[in-house]
Amino acid sequence: MKKELMKTKIAEVLALKPYIRFAYLFGSQAKGAAGVLSDIDIAVFFGETATYVQESIYGLESELVLELEKSLEAGRVDLVVLNKAPIFLRYQVLKGGEIIYCCSEEERVRFHEETIRSYLDFQPFRAIQNSYLQKRIEEGAFGR
Repeated sequence: MKKELMKTKIAEVLALKPYIRFAYLFGSQAKGAAGVLSDIDIAVFFGETATYVQESIYGLESELVLELEKSLEAGRVDLVVLNKAPIFLRYQVLKGGEIIYCCSEEERVRFHEETIRSYLDFQPFRAIQNSYLQKRIEEGAFGR
C-alpha cells in the first residue's frame, strides 16, 4: 500500500476516537524503507479523558490495533502509546516519525517540548551508563 494512502486510512480510523489527541507514523514505513515483512509502527497520544485498563486484552489499545489492521488490510500494526512509552522511544518517534493525525496542536507541541527536555536532561546519565557498559564489554565482564 502506498504511504499516503496508508496515512489517510490511519487518520480516518483515529479521527473516530475522541480519546486520541495526535499520532505519528514511525519506523521503516515513515523512512520509506519498508519491506514485504515490515510492520506498521504507529504511536498515539491518549488525552486525559481516556480511561482504559492497561492489562486488559480488550482495552482501547487492542481494539485500536484491530481496527487499524482491518482498515489497512494488514496483520502487522505495532501500536505505541506515547503516554506510557520510555523517554528514548518517545524521542525516536519524534525524531524519525511523521505526524499523521492531530486534533490538538497545543497538546502535541507541549508533549514534543517535554519529551525533548526530558531526553536532553537524561543524556548525561545515558553517557555514563554507556561508558560503563563499554568498559565491561572490553573487560569481557559483560553478562557476568
